[in-house]
Amino acid sequence: MTYFTPTIASTVIFAISFVSLMLISALGYLVFLLYSEVTRLKIRVGAVEKSDDQKRLKEVEDNYSKLVKQQDQDMNSLWAEFEELRNDLLAKNKPANESQLLDQTIAQKHPYFANLKIAIQSLIQKEPKLANLLTKLLPSYLTENNFLHNLYDLIQMPLDKINWLDSLILPLEAFITKEQRSDLEKPFFDLLNLIGYSQIAPNKADLYDPALHEVIEQRVSDQSRGKILAIKAKGYRKGSQILIKAKVAISAGK
Repeated sequence: MTYFTPTIASTVIFAISFVSLMLISALGYLVFLLYSEVTRLKIRVGAVEKSDDQKRLKEVEDNYSKLVKQQDQDMNSLWAEFEELRNDLLAKNKPANESQLLDQTIAQKHPYFANLKIAIQSLIQKEPKLANLLTKLLPSYLTENNFLHNLYDLIQMPLDKINWLDSLILPLEAFITKEQRSDLEKPFFDLLNLIGYSQIAPNKADLYDPALHEVIEQRVSDQSRGKILAIKAKGYRKGSQILIKAKVAISAGK
């Protein structure tokens, strides 16, 4: 299972946030104790007022007011320091926002990620129909810049766990064929190259190769036996691994 690995910057920010919350809790607990003491003394003074108790009550109330005031000042100061450090860390990592910081984190493990996201978003901007298709099939960190959505999808579906054939390659090929969008063929092949896939696309009159082609029809023809007469569907490979063979019709000879 692949886990999301935070950057040093995000780890430091989380640590500061945790320490801040612990400090707030401690100060809040002290305030609660003082408030309880004030209430107890007020009840004790009640109908029978004693000068010593009144004096002590006044001192506790003064100390309580001072502590609350100091707590506000400390919290404002601490929060200002936290925001300053957070902004400095983000500036050093040069992201404009948390979404870009997440993109940089993914790119550290997968160097091709940045170009892949640009290529996919370019297709989305170019064709609205394709935008609806890809945003449904692909995790959001490839199609949009919403930090929370992207982080959730990254945890649920890391980049190296995506089924590219079902989520991108076959749906995109079908869209290009159906809509007759030859202008999208080059961007399509660029995407294949980025994710390490290639197309198996034989030509007519090529000789049938059982390692690359699946015969779905044989026809009597003037062509020599085994020559490809028609390409029914293209195939795909990743490196040397054949994932889908090209479907072809071949000649059975005369």
